[in-house]
Amino acid sequence: MIAMDVPLRSARRTQLVGRITPSRLAFTPQEIWCVSPSRTHRTKPYPFPQKIIMGCVESFESRAKFTPPPFTAVIEGQGRRSLISVKARPGWHRWNIVTFAAGKREVEVIIEFEGHTPLSQARKNVRVQLFPGREGETRHELLARGLKAQYPAAYRWRPERRAKWWSRPIYCGVGDQAANSIRFSTPQNRVSFAESCNQANYERGLARLVRAAVPIGTTTIDAGWSIGDTWDVDKGRWPDLRGFIDRQHAAGRRVLLWIATWYAKGIPAEWCLFEDGRKISVDPTHPGYRRFLARQVHYMLSPDRGSLNADGFKIDQLRREPLEVDWKDQAPSSRGYRPKKKPKFALARDGWGAELLYQLQKDIYRAAKAAKPDALINSSTVHPYFYDTFDQVRLHDIEAIPADPVAAMGARADLAHAALPHHLIDADDWLHSDYDKWLDFTMRNHVLGVPCIFYSEHFVTEMGKRTRPIPLRDLRRIAGAWTKAL
Repeated sequence: MIAMDVPLRSARRTQLVGRITPSRLAFTPQEIWCVSPSRTHRTKPYPFPQKIIMGCVESFESRAKFTPPPFTAVIEGQGRRSLISVKARPGWHRWNIVTFAAGKREVEVIIEFEGHTPLSQARKNVRVQLFPGREGETRHELLARGLKAQYPAAYRWRPERRAKWWSRPIYCGVGDQAANSIRFSTPQNRVSFAESCNQANYERGLARLVRAAVPIGTTTIDAGWSIGDTWDVDKGRWPDLRGFIDRQHAAGRRVLLWIATWYAKGIPAEWCLFEDGRKISVDPTHPGYRRFLARQVHYMLSPDRGSLNADGFKIDQLRREPLEVDWKDQAPSSRGYRPKKKPKFALARDGWGAELLYQLQKDIYRAAKAAKPDALINSSTVHPYFYDTFDQVRLHDIEAIPADPVAAMGARADLAHAALPHHLIDADDWLHSDYDKWLDFTMRNHVLGVPCIFYSEHFVTEMGKRTRPIPLRDLRRIAGAWTKAL
């Protein structure tokens, strides 16, 4: 059966709402499945009644840190299931939040536009669709089928320049930064996480991985290498970043730089958004900021003299985009949001919600490919609308330590494969507190995608307080597992 459109009505001045009754489903709904795993890595459906908030925010039920995930849910009952999915025409994904409220009598789909889009226009460009499941079809197969029908370009797309080095193992120094900030702090001098992002620490960490024969192909320099949010080098921490990058190239490795979206420290006020006199974020629609962004991307990636000659980016902090709602991310059933009475943010150009993130990431992507055609753009986005804004899905922070980290992160990988089947996956490695689980996960994370390691010297056993040394023999075990699998 083909997709069925769900009628939308206006509500609360800022929302479109679609209602799905059992008669429309043709079965009695009993459970709802959130396509994005929860904060506690739950992947099972929830019994009715249940509310699921999804989007460019983190809710308890949708906590895999994907920004955004697909705005979808699966309704199940009596041995049947249907996918409910929100889609929009290009330029009209102007929301941050979609709520799936599953009650005893109906399921409500609430799309929150936060006052930035007239609902009369939104109704012409946004649809809620129902895809009945097929016999024997898994949840992820149903999800992929529905998303493919809504965003076919993402499923036809093939990368024009998928360089071989994109698939080589990654060393991201963020774990070492966390460990070093603990190790080198004293009661008189607290070393920050950002201060631990320095050239000496990265050179020492890489040397140890090389000594253990860990087959690193890409080094990711994480948060702290730049001054503020202008993406200019902090020379105190990185006295010779260009030289470091060139030496990595000579050793056969590539380098990604961590960059944060939305951050505005050091950015001119006229390119930013303010709330109550406080700078909230950059305005990605401002022509001046967009020109600045293109210049800085060229500076970071170009091999020209005076530039950094890096090879791509790890894009992070996607969820910090501006909101016109009072957002509370608390325990289940007590959290939610409240729309503000009037919009406060005045953008230079039209847009809002996920559409702002799409433009920002697309601007970075275009400028990166112009500077270096084989640049690798790594991001934690798993919505098919974003298919042409990056190359590699990062599975992101594990957070709560699950019983089986590989299985937990595998659920995220399954979602990424369903939504973006032609994108590579970065397995990530941000697991702390449990050394044995970290070691096991790192030895096996190649089954999820491109393997990644965050630590080279010390492992964080208690965040902000304690570490333990990593024996060289354990790094060699990781090296052996990866080498055998690659």
